[in-house]
Order: sequence, then structure tokens, then C-alpha cells
Amino acid sequence: MYALMSGAICAFSAVAACALFKSYRRLGDRFFAYFAAAFALFGVSQLYLGIRNLPEGNYPYAYVPRLLVFVLILIAIADKNRSVRAKPHDAGAEDELTRQRLRRIVR
Repeated sequence: MYALMSGAICAFSAVAACALFKSYRRLGDRFFAYFAAAFALFGVSQLYLGIRNLPEGNYPYAYVPRLLVFVLILIAIADKNRSVRAKPHDAGAEDELTRQRLRRIVR
């Protein structure tokens, strides 16, 4: 049963990573790239645990990749907040950037 659940988690993580990577390529926002990497790392670690049939309770080192995943997510959030603060507030440039992103989404 554990292998089945690990496989499902791995598959859903792969789908999330692909969707986030597609969003990164479309919008060019590093935030999505960090989250795609986090989901990919989580999926790979869960695949390893499922293949080896090592439940987390019996294998404490299984939490190290999860720690790295959460660190990646924190880095993504910090990077997003830092990049927003670093730019000077220019309403005209911000509106043009929003229009460009919307054009990419519509395509």
C-alpha cells in the first residue's frame, strides 16, 4: 500500500512540476521555477522511498529532501519579495509589464 501511495504522490508531484515549469517558461518568473524544482525534488525523493519501500517513520533521513523542498519554497518567497521591493515604483512601466504578461497568457 505504501508503494502505491508513494507512486501517486510522485505522479502528482511530476504533474505539478511540469505545470509550474510551463508557467515559468510562459511568464519568465523565477518564482515558478523554484516551485517546479521543489515539486520535482519532492517527487524524486518520494519515488526513491516507494521503490525501496522505506516508510518515513523507519527512515529518518527521508526528511532531508523535504527540508530542502521547504528551503526552496522559502527562497522562492524571499526572492519574489526582494525583487518586488528592489524595483522603483513606476506605474507606467508596471502597466506595460502587466500588458506584456497578459499577452503571453492569452497566446
